[in-house]
Amino acid sequence: IKSQWENLMGVGNLLNSVQILLNISGRTPIISKTEEVSDEITQLLRKAKAYYFGINQVKDKTRGVYLYGKAAKLGNGEAAFMLGKAYYEGVGVSHSWEEAKKYFSDAVTHGNPDAMYQLAYMYHYGIGVELNRMKALELYTNAADLGDGKAMKMLGRTYQSGELGIIDSNRSSQ
Repeated sequence: IKSQWENLMGVGNLLNSVQILLNISGRTPIISKTEEVSDEITQLLRKAKAYYFGINQVKDKTRGVYLYGKAAKLGNGEAAFMLGKAYYEGVGVSHSWEEAKKYFSDAVTHGNPDAMYQLAYMYHYGIGVELNRMKALELYTNAADLGDGKAMKMLGRTYQSGELGIIDSNRSSQ
């Protein structure tokens, strides 16, 4: 069935991000909702950024945050990070450490290094959360492993100073 489908659709179309399922009994191609949700998230993010940052339209942070919230509910880590940032800074919504932590944590589960850094910073300094240096170190390390420059810099500084309870001059220069 797969080779027949490849011949019909072309290998390039088969390998795109659309998940294609075959109903074996009727051999009817069924396209999953993945592409539709992905398109919806892309559109929501585009609109949210446009409103939040005032790109090609009047800046409306409240509307931008609302749209980030819709995209976050659909499971987008970038949107969850931006929502956490909005609550952290009190921009477009009322300031709330609890909501900031919630959305940063959600973004962390989606592998967002910016959220890892921000949540680590909160734990590092006890901002809106109970001070937890080991959790901060874990999150900084994860963000740095994903290439986050701020996390790398913070790890270097903390390894050199021992601020998080570990002094390691070899790691501080890496």
